[in-house]
Amino acid sequence: MSTFYADVSEWQRGVDDSYPYRMLCIRSNDGTYRDQKWANNYAWCRRAADAGKLDCFLVYMVYRQNWQQTLDTFTAQVGTPHPKLIAMVDVESWGGQIGGNQSAGINNLIDGLARFLGDRRRVVAYGNQGDLNSLWPHKPRDTRLVVAGYSRTKPNYPNQIAWQYTDGQGYGPGPQGCAPFGNCDMNLTDLSPTDFAAACGVNGGNNIMAALNDAEQKELLTKVRWIADQLGPNLWGPDSSMGKAADGKSENTVRDGLAALKRTVEALAKKLGV
Repeated sequence: MSTFYADVSEWQRGVDDSYPYRMLCIRSNDGTYRDQKWANNYAWCRRAADAGKLDCFLVYMVYRQNWQQTLDTFTAQVGTPHPKLIAMVDVESWGGQIGGNQSAGINNLIDGLARFLGDRRRVVAYGNQGDLNSLWPHKPRDTRLVVAGYSRTKPNYPNQIAWQYTDGQGYGPGPQGCAPFGNCDMNLTDLSPTDFAAACGVNGGNNIMAALNDAEQKELLTKVRWIADQLGPNLWGPDSSMGKAADGKSENTVRDGLAALKRTVEALAKKLGV
């Protein structure tokens, strides 16, 4: 199945109910610059998502080297995130304005967005293959990508979830625009709108691990293993049991055992007059 959706900003007219697809991508900010069509486009996306006309919508910010201010501008624009919102980081060189290895800043921005949305799956990124390689050589393994390639040949890039195939100038295998925008950037994904949404953590249920980056997941695993080592491989074996609970069936917890020990010590101290 092929799913089309438009990618628009203040350079197009504001979205309205003539928009035909079940996904849409709108711009929030370029660094600290706020898109002038934001209020209209964001309000419409929220209404359409609530009404079931959109399965999800992407909101993108253009990465600039002042990544913290870029993040702050995005979160101020969005406010309380809609549950069907997916954030997208636009990674481009802009004719040489941005160069060199920007991995640290981009990854910091993605981490901040993941904390803001509570789910790393709800953060994707965009760029053409050249910019993705040169500006962002060290990518998180779990970040999905919308890859730009204006031709009839779909790019084949790691973690690619969608393809921006045209800027409205005759490229790619599909429409060059749609109502109400006319010609515009258009995207194609092999997923259905609902599957795309689920892949990005929308309507996909709660998953606390998705909110953690690789380092945080490794830290959590290390600490869980440490706790298991301290308690022993047989948690309620003869050497680790705290005894039966009052019901005579379930085992007392370590906390129960420490509380009982505290009471015993207090009773002995009282008896000894200490």
